[in-house]
Amino acid sequence: MAFVPVTGLEVELPECDDEFARAEAARAHQRIDTLPTTAGEPGPVGPPGPAGADSTVPGPKGDKGDTGATGPAGPAGPAGATGATGATGATGPAGSGSGTSAPGIVQIDDPSFGSTDAAKMQGFLSYAAAQTRVPWGQLPARVFDTGSATFVTTTGHKILNAGRNSGPQNEEISSGKGVVGKWKTTCGVGSAALLQATSTVYDQNFSGLVFHGGSGSQIFRSTVNSYACSYDNLTFYGVKHAFGNPTEKWLSTQFQFTGHWTVLSYTDTPFTVGGGDGKVFLDGYLNSNSPPATAGNGRPIFDLQGLGKTDFGYLYLTCENDWVGLRIVGNADKANSFFGGKYEGRSQTNVATRPVIDIQGGISLFYGPWIAQVSGSSSTVQGAVHQSAGTAMWYGAAYHRGSATPAAFPFLAQTGGVSRFFGSPVSVMGEPITVRWPTGTETFAKPVNGIVN
Repeated sequence: MAFVPVTGLEVELPECDDEFARAEAARAHQRIDTLPTTAGEPGPVGPPGPAGADSTVPGPKGDKGDTGATGPAGPAGPAGATGATGATGATGPAGSGSGTSAPGIVQIDDPSFGSTDAAKMQGFLSYAAAQTRVPWGQLPARVFDTGSATFVTTTGHKILNAGRNSGPQNEEISSGKGVVGKWKTTCGVGSAALLQATSTVYDQNFSGLVFHGGSGSQIFRSTVNSYACSYDNLTFYGVKHAFGNPTEKWLSTQFQFTGHWTVLSYTDTPFTVGGGDGKVFLDGYLNSNSPPATAGNGRPIFDLQGLGKTDFGYLYLTCENDWVGLRIVGNADKANSFFGGKYEGRSQTNVATRPVIDIQGGISLFYGPWIAQVSGSSSTVQGAVHQSAGTAMWYGAAYHRGSATPAAFPFLAQTGGVSRFFGSPVSVMGEPITVRWPTGTETFAKPVNGIVN
């Protein structure tokens, strides 16, 4: 019997001589081959064979080789982040030498100008004068002490305080807490004054400065003429003279004093001014109280020596300890105008023992001044205002004699010159006001309702 393989089976075929029968048998076997079969259960897993050699397992570590040569530098990494901006350094003076352009404001405290305050100031003035356009110089916010040094100023010199335009700076209040910085000096008088214009100068400016002087110090000196110069918000404390001195007046034309000024503790007349065409405190304020510790002996606070064609605004002059407020020794052909102003003794009990205004010449026009608190028992004063020469025109005035002064004490005591009143002065005590002329006494009637034609 022959065997025919069937998928997964061996089938025994019967032997047959009949061809037909054999063919049928073959076809039957084919059908058997195509019939679906059922897989048998898997046999058990055979034991694992031995592991082959693993070529990935590292062999034993070899000896350390020699250090190889340094390789070529790698490519540059990306740029690091930008660092924070450092603090701005102090501004130094720009450029040097003649013909250079300077910044608008230069710090005088810059060490390139010198090692001492006096050297720094001189260094700045020399540097500034050499520029095509003169810059401002700014003082530091501290005590700037130039000792006994003096300085000659020229056209265009400009100096300001650390606080720029600082406004009122009362050094006598709270130990000077309101003072941004001050200029201390022990200079002398006249040719030894602190700031000197000894030739004609133009366009000088001084702003916000506080001058603390010695008892023998003069601050400003101008012996020829200072044209078109400006002085703003200045303070003077302890000086002998602020502008000029009694034997050498400060000369200026087309000048102006502006802002709030405080002038205290001086030892002699602070203002001795000549020249003309000025504008004085029309948009400002001068507060000056004569020193209670220094007897005036008839010296004035503000002395006009030949000054003319100048307009004055708010002068607040307080006179005690034998000081005069305003003295006018003017030119007969040049008038000065005074708008408002306060001229008085310290109080009703601490009264002035000299006239608060002393007219010795010139032409003066007064518009509404306040005049008050002058002693009626001192031999050195005959009236609140004295006039020995010159011409005075009075366009209204307010008068307060004070409770310690007799009611008959004159508003004006005249020994010479001409005074004319356009309307009666007004007494704040509600009483008639007396004027003493060389020919006798005249009393103004109390003001009444009416129209003056």
